Amino acid sequence: MSFPCHALFRVAFTDLPQRHPEQPHGHRLIIERETGLTVGAIGLKWPPTDGAVEFGYGLAASRRCRGYTTEAVRALVAHARTLPGVTLVYATVDPANVPSVRVLEKAGLRRDGTVDSHEGLLHRYVAG
Repeated sequence: MSFPCHALFRVAFTDLPQRHPEQPHGHRLIIERETGLTVGAIGLKWPPTDGAVEFGYGLAASRRCRGYTTEAVRALVAHARTLPGVTLVYATVDPANVPSVRVLEKAGLRRDGTVDSHEGLLHRYVAG
């Protein structure tokens, strides 16, 4: 199953050139439909570990606060849930990154703990 590209989305998604063909569920570009501009990227950190797959995203500052990232997160989570072997979809975020926390919450994820990483203490948000 390929990542969704639905006409109702305000953004479209396209594959990034595959550097690692063994990772077919890698990152996707986020394309603003209205302009055709690449405005960000989103993707799964493949392969899953014990059924859990993490995702990450980034969006151009000029395109923030338009709902694009929330829309992209919802689409990616829905896609990830269809993949064999995936039982949990999650993201980690710096608690000081309030806009990103809001995106995850608006997309329906809930905080379920703290992760100690090389970036410091991060909050983990899981898809319900």
